[in-house]
Amino acid sequence: MSIVALVVLSLALTGCLGAYQVPAAEPKGAGGLQPVLADTDAGLVGIARDLDLKRYLVIAVDRFQVAESDVKDDEDRRLAAELPPYLQSEIVRRLRASGLFERIVNLGETEFAPAGQQALRLEGAITKFAPGSRALRYMVGFGAGASKAQIETRLVDMATGEVVIVSADRREAAFGVFGGDSEEHLKEALSDMARDFAKFLARTRETGGTRPAAQRGAPPGAQAVAASLRFRGSWQGTLKFRTTSGPVMTLPVTLKIFEQNGALAWSLVRTDQGNSMTGAGAAEVDGDTLRLAGHFNRPPSEGSPSRVSVTYSGTVRLDAYEATGLAADNRVHALSVRRIAD
Repeated sequence: MSIVALVVLSLALTGCLGAYQVPAAEPKGAGGLQPVLADTDAGLVGIARDLDLKRYLVIAVDRFQVAESDVKDDEDRRLAAELPPYLQSEIVRRLRASGLFERIVNLGETEFAPAGQQALRLEGAITKFAPGSRALRYMVGFGAGASKAQIETRLVDMATGEVVIVSADRREAAFGVFGGDSEEHLKEALSDMARDFAKFLARTRETGGTRPAAQRGAPPGAQAVAASLRFRGSWQGTLKFRTTSGPVMTLPVTLKIFEQNGALAWSLVRTDQGNSMTGAGAAEVDGDTLRLAGHFNRPPSEGSPSRVSVTYSGTVRLDAYEATGLAADNRVHALSVRRIAD
């Protein structure tokens, strides 16, 4: 088979999928705040009580650190030197584009003293840093050799030293032409996290900061319920994932999205040689993005849990939903369904 044919086959199975969000691992928190509230954009967050971001006119963005324990060779050291200033500049760029603050300062370029202004300092670290294996991404795919990065942030009131917001966001990237370059994957993940952190701050600023506007599990308001109407119904298609023995499995699935107790929920049935496995959980809508979080029930076996957590996230275009997902057993899923009934 030619190289071109191999590439086409690879894209047919997995697509050119970029970085995707997964649950943050062991976030530390700071200043008495812990990132325990799940947020659609920023991963996990913690917010000081009665915080009003509208009081702050200036934000200064510091350089992020990289955990020394994740630096294992010369390539890691090179990336650990290049990625923090890249993340810093991406956050500055996204915040400037958002218009949230009158002034955004890049502390990698200039010094800054508040001089009586209400100002915030953004500090943090790149943790769980792993470039991954391009060879494994190309030869195996479906999550093998994934590039991984987690950022943990703290927003500090520069006048009082109080930590007012903490967050922990983790992204992985496992797909791309010829497996994808590790540096490109990591930069895409960091850029996405910078973009979504700015989105989180924008929502928090408007809601007063008492909790994330898209806190998972919170009952949606009337406007959100109305906006979700177009996602409800029955959907059919396929679910693809790589088995532990290596082959790619393609299974027929039926997905249902419905309202339950004032919130949006989902159930899914996948069939394998006549045997069915069911999944269920909560659904969230953000524009055209539909996120499904829940679990699959599977027949118990020795050493294997009967419930496996899973998260899907993707975009709805007309009556088609294409999503990527990650299960608790680290299998990457590709879900492709079309609406068959309202």
